[in-house]
Amino acid sequence: MFKPALNQLKIYYNQKPSYNPDFIVETEDKKYLVELKAANKIDSDKEVEAKKHAAIEWCKYATKHEMQNGGKEWVYLLVPHNDVNENMTIAGLEARYSRK
Repeated sequence: MFKPALNQLKIYYNQKPSYNPDFIVETEDKKYLVELKAANKIDSDKEVEAKKHAAIEWCKYATKHEMQNGGKEWVYLLVPHNDVNENMTIAGLEARYSRK
């Protein structure tokens, strides 16, 4: 898991500067873009919605490229900030919060 550097990924939305997700997590078989947001903004904030759609599209293209080159699937997770606990796994978060 790591925090991507500013502009490390080029994910654009609404004609604005690129969006940087909070974390990238890599497992043996997948890569995840993980965004933590205030629970009350996940379904009501227009900017969060725009970033979500841009990240989902980015993951589709990144997955296609990776699969053509022996890589891994990319998955976008939008996780409420108040639902992150020490005992959670990335697989558990994916089961609850994968956005496609």
